[in-house]
Amino acid sequence: MKKIRGILSGTRIMCRDKSTIEKYIFLGDEAKKLGGFSVTEGLYLIEKDILEVYDKDKNMSFEDLLEKGKNLTDDENFYIKYVVFRDLMSKGYMLATGFKFGVDFRIYDKKEGIKEKVNENNNIQSSRMHSKFLIKVVPEEYVSSFPEIAGNIRLAKAVNKNLVYALVDKDSDVIYYQIDMAKI
Repeated sequence: MKKIRGILSGTRIMCRDKSTIEKYIFLGDEAKKLGGFSVTEGLYLIEKDILEVYDKDKNMSFEDLLEKGKNLTDDENFYIKYVVFRDLMSKGYMLATGFKFGVDFRIYDKKEGIKEKVNENNNIQSSRMHSKFLIKVVPEEYVSSFPEIAGNIRLAKAVNKNLVYALVDKDSDVIYYQIDMAKI
């Protein structure tokens, strides 16, 4: 299979073929509006041997793009967020950014993630179902307070979602903890 060629432009990886972007983009409609792939998506596609990324004329390795992603985002947790992204993708979930909810990802069941419907002009339209989970990615040494956790739970419940902390250990293994409040 011929690899897709992408050019790093700021924080996006741009491709000439828009249908390619739509076929492989994973982080939802917000990402499609920006065009191209996020660095996280690019890393995933490089690992899957689908994409090659160029910065100027240099073909970037996975490690090159990872380092660039850390620098571009100024996020010390960039790599572990990628680890969780890769893990959830391997389990068949669809992902969207969780930025507007103060978390890292929203996840959708692949079977329920996209529904197609026919509009009044007999055109097929895709619509995304509601996500069930908000994912907050944390390293295993993460320390939190009860008010922070309670605030995250309240936000998740206000938008009818469940809060999950994805804890990544030093071996890049991911453990998921669903956190909720109990009414007694």
